[in-house]
Amino acid sequence: MKYQELIEQNNDFFGWIKIEDTLLNYPVMYSPDKPDFYLYHDFSRKKSISGVPFLDAEYKDNNGLYIIYGHNMRNGTMFNTILKYKDFEFWKQHKK
Repeated sequence: MKYQELIEQNNDFFGWIKIEDTLLNYPVMYSPDKPDFYLYHDFSRKKSISGVPFLDAEYKDNNGLYIIYGHNMRNGTMFNTILKYKDFEFWKQHKK
């Protein structure tokens, strides 16, 4: 399995989110019993101001829809990248 090592390090690991040509390149966590835990904790479960992206607690397996939460950091990390989609040319080159 591609991410087996990450699952062994933290079984809250759900997947990975990445957008080419941006700083968005992070693990995505899922902890339904503590839905916003990763808002202020990193992958290693240590306190972190930026946290790590995490899946909505209402996630239902196999429905194909994922709501992923994370911070919009002023330093350009995390979901700040999504602001680049205001540029039509960027969108044309990064549709997925």
